[in-house]
Amino acid sequence: MANDLRFQVVGEAFKKKPLDVKAPAERPCEYFGKHVFNREKMYKYLPKDVYDKMVDVIDNGSSP
Repeated sequence: MANDLRFQVVGEAFKKKPLDVKAPAERPCEYFGKHVFNREKMYKYLPKDVYDKMVDVIDNGSSP
């Protein structure tokens, strides 16, 4: 009985059509930085001193 259900599920999966997903034009590291670990997330998850240093490095090019 369980095998029948498994084969039905696999059969349904094969009927699915792939979605058309457009890859971002920018480099993955830029996309990640803008949309995943942006300043808002850094502020939320990093200690204040680390966040301040990170922003200084990004904005002013100072050495870490």
